[in-house]
Amino acid sequence: CLDQEQRLWIATLRDGLWLYDLRKKDLRSVNVDSLLPDTNVGYHRCTKVFCDSAGDLWLFFQGKYWVVRCRYDGNRFQVLDNLFVANASAIAEDGQGRIWLGGMSPDLIRYNKATRETTSVTLWKDAETPYVTDLEMTEESGLVVAGLNRMLVSVNPFTDEVTELEMTEEERAACARHNALRATCLLKDSAGEFWAGTTANGLLRHTKRGAVTAPVDGVPCLDICSIEEDRQGNIWVSTMNGLGKFDRTVGRFVNYFKEDGIGGDQFSERASCVLPDGTLVFGGTHGLTWFN
Repeated sequence: CLDQEQRLWIATLRDGLWLYDLRKKDLRSVNVDSLLPDTNVGYHRCTKVFCDSAGDLWLFFQGKYWVVRCRYDGNRFQVLDNLFVANASAIAEDGQGRIWLGGMSPDLIRYNKATRETTSVTLWKDAETPYVTDLEMTEESGLVVAGLNRMLVSVNPFTDEVTELEMTEEERAACARHNALRATCLLKDSAGEFWAGTTANGLLRHTKRGAVTAPVDGVPCLDICSIEEDRQGNIWVSTMNGLGKFDRTVGRFVNYFKEDGIGGDQFSERASCVLPDGTLVFGGTHGLTWFN
């Protein structure tokens, strides 16, 4: 996550939370114990960082069912609010500045920053595997939701209406060729098209024209971890085995592996961002891979 002070926040599996100042070229660890009510029980690892349009930071602590809204002055955190969210894993901000959160629940949580009040929107009526993996806003200020073993759904933030992304039976079969559909990450590109990375079913593309959803062949691995778009409109995907670039000019993938200089082949889910100069950053078990 890149904040408004040009600082890159890096959440790790075993080494805590780190902060890299792009201007000063300074990397240091950040202690988060002050953000938690109890550090003696359970894991207190920060699993995700998000920066909203006002500059507020949102730190996720999945093991604590805890989300913290805060500011950081370079030395210490200023806590603005705390939310209890079961295994929080996804976050997005709508056009009204409201924050949407999802995790291990059939409901999305909507947070109003002005009033600090929360309301919920039910995504699924059944209780089978209710887990939100990612959220992405649409051009029409709608919200697309990816869930574990679920088809993509859209939410109207004004009416709270929840509708499943329209797909034909042929499209459903093509998009879930190898396993039940488990979308892990989402991206809305500059052309208004949606991309969904999945586990075992590769990369899916939902075209704006014709609203057709179909798999995109040629990815280095069918387990997609993260998706980003570069300034030329190419789509980059990190996977569990390599990094791929979908070149829109020719409509095919060019793939890269450790021997090509990317540092490692195994990447982490939803661990990526684009820096202001166009540099792409992808996180994995080897650390960070970044390039322009």
